[in-house]
Amino acid sequence: MRTIFLMSLLILPFLLSAQSKKDLKNNSIRKCSIYNVSVVNGKEVKKLETVIKYDENGREVEEISYDKKTGKVDKTESYEYDSNNNKSKIIEKDASGKVVKTSVYKYDSREFKTEKQILDASGKQKSKDVYVYEKQ
Repeated sequence: MRTIFLMSLLILPFLLSAQSKKDLKNNSIRKCSIYNVSVVNGKEVKKLETVIKYDENGREVEEISYDKKTGKVDKTESYEYDSNNNKSKIIEKDASGKVVKTSVYKYDSREFKTEKQILDASGKQKSKDVYVYEKQ
């Protein structure tokens, strides 16, 4: 029984990450916690690595990463979406909750990603990637 439980803990994140937004929405999944389970001195030690939160539409809205040694929050990423459900912004915060950087995405009418801007903590542009699609 214990083996089945541990296997479930290891497999569940992969199953959830492979689920579609529709599956998450239809099953009212709002959070997925990912644990690392290791054996130390013959005993299993379970440490929280990541928590992923979803909105009512099954879209990922926040990912919280934990420090493997201390178990404290290491960083948080929050996600925003445009009216076509494309990820339009990622806001990364450090352990204290201070914004470290923001990534802003733009899409064309076909919903192809056309631009990615990286902004620093003060909102100034650090870099920009432009995506150009060509037919062969």
